[in-house]
Amino acid sequence: MGPLDGDISRSDGSFGDPVVPEGEIFDTETRGRLSVADANVASVTVWDLDVRALVTTYEISAPATLHRATSRQITSVVAVQPEADRYDIFGVGVWVWDHVDHFHVYKDMNVIQVDEDLTFTGGVDELQVNGGWIFAFDDASGGITGLFERSIGPLRTDVERTRLPIFQSVEGQAHDGIAVVARGELFATRADGGVDRYRQTTNGFEDPETLDCPVPGAGTAAGRGAIFDCEGYLLFSRWLEDEEVFEDLRVTRPEGAGRPAWLLGEDDLPVFVGPVDGGLLLASRDDATASFVALEADAVAIAPDRDGNFLFVLDAAGRLLDLDPVTGAERRRLDLAAELGEGATLTHLAVGEGFAYVSEPGAGRVHEVDIDTLTAMEPLEVGGNPGSLVVTALWPGGEPTRH
Repeated sequence: MGPLDGDISRSDGSFGDPVVPEGEIFDTETRGRLSVADANVASVTVWDLDVRALVTTYEISAPATLHRATSRQITSVVAVQPEADRYDIFGVGVWVWDHVDHFHVYKDMNVIQVDEDLTFTGGVDELQVNGGWIFAFDDASGGITGLFERSIGPLRTDVERTRLPIFQSVEGQAHDGIAVVARGELFATRADGGVDRYRQTTNGFEDPETLDCPVPGAGTAAGRGAIFDCEGYLLFSRWLEDEEVFEDLRVTRPEGAGRPAWLLGEDDLPVFVGPVDGGLLLASRDDATASFVALEADAVAIAPDRDGNFLFVLDAAGRLLDLDPVTGAERRRLDLAAELGEGATLTHLAVGEGFAYVSEPGAGRVHEVDIDTLTAMEPLEVGGNPGSLVVTALWPGGEPTRH
């Protein structure tokens, strides 16, 4: 794969370990920050959900799809920009100072954007974010380069940096489409069929084991397992703790389910899920079984809550569906488009602390929905054409206490 332009740093080129930041401490739960990518303009706005106010605006290189970064210490967002062959990582103005048995949350300190130094020069076919890694496929060699997200250090202007970012590369294997990480091992689909599984070591990725997967399509990973859609079946690969090996299973695609456009997995979500014509494909992570869930209209967006208790689907008719995260059975629905009136188009969905957020690009609004009552609240007027959304969760777990 082609090299990266320079290294990853801020303007003074420094890295370093985190220190307790200056700022306001919060020992009670807050609703966090909402990042909104404009669908037509190269910018991302960050909103404080407690006071419903704009925190900052980031100018980027092209319209972006947003991904939540995975670090417990840093609440940051990755903006993937396919039109520009690049991604940016930026802070959202919150910091979790973790003391193992308790933690503090700080807000409204300086934030920093890690930007131009992340441009790939080898010609990028695709950029993906999964398992704490950011992956780029080289469109000439089929190689993959991954950046370990946590290794870039704190995204703060007042913290000296001396730590180097962690990159790992896989060269010349004609990879194409999907790269995901389960239990620290890299799974990557091949253009000529199959999935390569690389064991990660201190010296990089070892030579791969290739798994059978004719005409690989969508794929994802979460925790200790991965799933890939192959022609004729689903490929499950899950780690068996007692035997310390991956078990690879072929599962028949359920009747009525076509090939999913994409697949979603989260650590606390008990299923892998993806949209297919006429409904959803659900694949249980526990017993490696799959089912088809019919919907009245195709799914536009899918998002679980942080704890895996809710699975929300935004359908093409503008309805927000609350589905059982195990069976896919509908529990409740909110016909949001009907409430908004004729012409309302809803495109993206994110779920935060007690609320779901739905973007309406034509109106410059993000709609807030109370999860407990499944009712629409006052919308957030963000302007422009809001598209991709990310809510940054503030809590790594446990109860916060003061020293």
